[in-house]
Amino acid sequence: MSGLRLRFLWPVVLGTLCLVALCAFTAVSLFHQQAAITGVLRENVSSRRAAADLRGCLNTLIALETNQIESVADLHARALLHLADIRRLSNHPREVELSERLDARFGAYLREWQALPPKSAPGHAEAVAEATQHLEANVLAPCREFEAFNDARVEETTAQHERVLTRLAWGMATVGG
Repeated sequence: MSGLRLRFLWPVVLGTLCLVALCAFTAVSLFHQQAAITGVLRENVSSRRAAADLRGCLNTLIALETNQIESVADLHARALLHLADIRRLSNHPREVELSERLDARFGAYLREWQALPPKSAPGHAEAVAEATQHLEANVLAPCREFEAFNDARVEETTAQHERVLTRLAWGMATVGG
């Protein structure tokens, strides 16, 4: 009688162990997918935040220069820090391209700003207006483009995250069934 029980018990134990192993494998696999997606999402949000900070700094610069307030060296330094953050966080080819464009155009603006004639010179106000126009037209636009790119990446990553969660639910339902 005990031989008969072992003969029926062995397949049940083996089947149970296989199901437990399958559940563990599924959970670990989904955990790794979830961790990877979370890392990508965190990076995209950080890039987006750096671009938003730069945009805010640029808008402040434009507003101050438009109102003929020219003591903006601190804002220039802050914008350079934001650009460094953007460079550091750029890991997608499009991000790198936009980051390089931002660097080049902000560098051109700074050179233009530093070459301003003295306040007493006749063309000073026009030169400030040109520098401000350069900042608004050539630096702010790629900054917004960088932000929009990261917004799209966040949306894409969120959709991928939702797909993984759906797979998780179906996987657990299948194993449970």
